Amino acid sequence: MNHRSKVPRICLTCGRDFFAIKSEVNRGYGKYCSRKCAKTGKANPFWGKGYTQEGKAHPNWQGGITPPQKRAHNILNRAVKKGEIVPQACEECGSTTNVDGHHDDYSKPLEVYWLCRSCHAKKDGRIEKLNEGRRLKNIAEAGR
Repeated sequence: MNHRSKVPRICLTCGRDFFAIKSEVNRGYGKYCSRKCAKTGKANPFWGKGYTQEGKAHPNWQGGITPPQKRAHNILNRAVKKGEIVPQACEECGSTTNVDGHHDDYSKPLEVYWLCRSCHAKKDGRIEKLNEGRRLKNIAEAGR
């Protein structure tokens, strides 16, 4: 038995009466009687007119320039996926699980040190930042 209440609606595309689930209408949906109507040009002014969210039209567009860190990570990840580079054991502790490539120089994306996640965090200074944040939080809580 379906317990979701339905409300009468009129399709924005074809004008046909239909019933939509009330909670979906409250969330801003339930405007069209079918997927076909939802996809037509009447319902969406951009549909079928070459509108795209690629390149400059995408809200996250950054001018077509990939930051050096991201570029190096992408190149390394592609090489690993293709089998051109095989991840090795952590050079600090010898662990073979969750091993990442650490770049000292992002202009040389395939020259990496293989480090496990915890050793990588230590090398990058993330552990010290985390511990400092915890220390400050503990001091603040003790002062209450």
